[in-house]
Amino acid sequence: MKKLDITAWLGIIVCLGLLGFSVQQNQKEMQKRLIAARAAAEAKAAANEIAAANPTTPSTVAKLGAGGVLTDSSTNPPIVASEQAELTTDLFKLTLTNRGAGIQTAQLLTYNKVLNDSSSFITVNETRDAPIGAFSSKPNEIDLSLWKIQSKTDKSVTFVSETPDKLHIEKTFRIPNEARPYEVEMDLSIRNDSGAAIELGNTQSKFIYAGGAAPLEFNELSMQIGLFYREQDSTFVAKTVDYFKKSFFGGSEKPYAILPGEEKFADNLAFAGVNDLFFATLLQAQEPRDGQVWADKYPVVIDGDEAQSLKKNIRGCELAMGLPNLALNPGENKTLSYKWYIGPKDTQILRQSKEGWNMIMNYDQIPIFGKIFGWAISPLAALLSWSLVHLKNLVGNYGWSIILLTILVRLLMWPIYAKSARSMKRMSKLAPLQKAIKEKYPDDPQRVNKETMQLYSEYGINPMGGCLPMLVQLPVFLGFYRMLSGAVELRHEPFGFVQDLTMPDQFAT
Repeated sequence: MKKLDITAWLGIIVCLGLLGFSVQQNQKEMQKRLIAARAAAEAKAAANEIAAANPTTPSTVAKLGAGGVLTDSSTNPPIVASEQAELTTDLFKLTLTNRGAGIQTAQLLTYNKVLNDSSSFITVNETRDAPIGAFSSKPNEIDLSLWKIQSKTDKSVTFVSETPDKLHIEKTFRIPNEARPYEVEMDLSIRNDSGAAIELGNTQSKFIYAGGAAPLEFNELSMQIGLFYREQDSTFVAKTVDYFKKSFFGGSEKPYAILPGEEKFADNLAFAGVNDLFFATLLQAQEPRDGQVWADKYPVVIDGDEAQSLKKNIRGCELAMGLPNLALNPGENKTLSYKWYIGPKDTQILRQSKEGWNMIMNYDQIPIFGKIFGWAISPLAALLSWSLVHLKNLVGNYGWSIILLTILVRLLMWPIYAKSARSMKRMSKLAPLQKAIKEKYPDDPQRVNKETMQLYSEYGINPMGGCLPMLVQLPVFLGFYRMLSGAVELRHEPFGFVQDLTMPDQFAT
C-alpha cells in the first residue's frame, strides 16, 4: 500500500480541523437560536397573562425581531381585549385569536400526536407564536396587534382593524358548507380611509403568514421539512429547510429568503405553504396574481429535549405569501378571497383539488434520480398510493396491503425482469468466446470490438438487453419507495410486532 506523504497528512489534518470548527460554530449558533426561541415563548406567555389581567390594554403591533424575540410598538386603535374563538368540524378544531387575527393552532382530530394516546392530537403551527393568516411586512415582522372580533358563529369568525396606513380591514375565516376536507375560506375586505391613493404592496400588510412546519420526531429528516409555491403555469417550486443551511465549506446560514428573488416575481402565484413529513399548511389565492413569498428557518425543541434537539440541529420552516400589489383610491374597497388547506399530506384528498394541490406530495424529490425520472416517478407513486389504500380496504391492514402491493408490482414487472435475466444469461455463455477473441487480437482493441459485435449479431444478443429492462424498473421502485416513505396513512398503523409502520424497525424498546 502506498504511504501518504507529509503534505497529504497535513491536508487531512487541516480538513478535519475545519470540519470540527464548522460543527462547533453551528452548535453555538443553534444554541443562541434556542435561547432566543425560549425568550420568545416566555414573552408570549407574559403578554397573554398581561392581556388577560388587563383587558383594557391598548392594542399593539408586535414585531418578531432577530432570533424571534418579541418587541412591541404602541399604536392608537380602539382599545380591545385579547380574545379567542373556535371553529370545529369532525376533522379539525381551529383556535382563532384576535392577536394578529388568524388561526393560532389547528388540532387534527383524527391524528393522535403520540402512539396509543387519544388525548393528544397533531397541532399545526404549535411551534410558532404568530397565527396563520396574520399580516407581515417582511421576514421577522408579523402583525400581532389586537383586532376586534366583529362577529362569530359556529361556521365563521370576522375580525376588523384599522392599520397605521389608514386601511380599514375585515378578515373573515369561514368553514364552507360544501368544503373539501381540512379546507377553510378566508376573505380580506380592504378599504382605503387614508384620503390618498395607497398601493397595498407598500404597506405593512404586504404578506399573509402561512405558519410554520416542524419535525414531530427526531428521526424525521431535514429534507422532509420545507416550503413550496406554485405558479399558475404549473411551475412548482419546493425547497427543504436545508436550503438555508450553510455550505460544507463554511460561511453562514441564510437569514431568510425572498422567492423567487428580491427583484423577481412568480407569475400568477397560485398557492404557497409549508410542510413536514406528513402534514401541510397551504394558502390558495382565488385570483392568482404575480407575487413573492418570504421564507425562513427556526430552531425547534422536540419533546422538551433541548440537548438532543441542539445536537441534531432540529429546525422548522415558516413562510408568508405575498398579497397582490393592488392600488386603492381614497374610499375604495376591494375584497380578496383565499382558501386554506390545513391537514395531512393525503394523496386521496389532495388530488380532489383542481388547483394541483397534490403537487405538494413532491414524490420526485429524490437526489439525482428525481431529475432524470421525476416525470415517471410522480404519477407512479400516486397510482401506488391509490392502490395501497384500496388494498387496505380489502384486507383490513396496511401491513398486508404493502405485502400484496409488492407482490403485484413484482408480477407486473416480471416480463421485463425475465427478459433482462435471459439476456444476461445468454451473454454469460458468450464469455469464453469473447475471451478467445481478446486472446487472438491482444494488441488490436478495434478488431476485438468489431469481432465482439459480430458475435452479438450472430447469436441475436443486444448488449444493452440486460441493462435497459433494469432501467425501466427503476422509476417504479423509486416511486414505491417515495410513496411508502411519506404515506400519512401508515402513521401509527401496526403490523405484527411493529407498532408504527412509519417508524424505524425495532424488536424491543
